[in-house]
Amino acid sequence: MAVIPFGFFNVISRAFAVRTPRRAKQSSNLSSSSEESRANRVWGREDAITPVECGEIYQSTIPRSRLTVVEDCGHMPEIEEPAEFAGLVENFLAG
Repeated sequence: MAVIPFGFFNVISRAFAVRTPRRAKQSSNLSSSSEESRANRVWGREDAITPVECGEIYQSTIPRSRLTVVEDCGHMPEIEEPAEFAGLVENFLAG
């Protein structure tokens, strides 16, 4: 079992902005700083709480965003697949 370091979720929440699909649809007037920043949404394919379709809405409405879907994973990829999630975060932050 993987041990998640203290502060991990604070770092992740800052690296990946959180928005609801309804707000994302309403955000057609994005600021220039939003247009310059990048976003990566990591979604579990089997998420029964927030379906992948919500991630697709985010990806389509937020400039420079990316949607990464983790197979055989539910609502919390950072806990269910920590090694894969950490690799995705590292690649995103490096690129």
